[in-house]
Amino acid sequence: MKYIDELPNKDINIQKLHNQIETKKAEAEKLQNRKVRLYEDYLDGDVTRDEYEIFKKNYNMQVDETETAIENLQSEIDKLLQRTSQSHNEWIEYFKEYRDFTELTREFIVKLIDKIIVYDGGRIEIIFRYKDEFANGVNIPDMLLVSEV
Repeated sequence: MKYIDELPNKDINIQKLHNQIETKKAEAEKLQNRKVRLYEDYLDGDVTRDEYEIFKKNYNMQVDETETAIENLQSEIDKLLQRTSQSHNEWIEYFKEYRDFTELTREFIVKLIDKIIVYDGGRIEIIFRYKDEFANGVNIPDMLLVSEV
């Protein structure tokens, strides 16, 4: 609960994706610079016309792949931001609301628990709602978000 009180609005994964985008942009810029040098080499006669065309085609494909990767990463960021803004406040508010609960109520169960599985021998497994959002927020493995009583 202490972590939830201090949880930032932006997911740490968004920052990782931004870093990947910056890396891809630098890669695209290097490829563009190589294309310019290739053209200069062609003009200087260091590279034949056929070699120039082959290398240029290769660089263009790499640039296209890099730009597609950047677009995909940006799309992931947009999805994370949309999902975060929609569900972030809801699940955090539920956990804050019930942080000091002393008894299980129907309202608590409906808001925070997805399902309860009772096994032979009396073992009980509780699967919480919002476990994915919580796991992403605090970076803990999914398997630790299943409580056994």
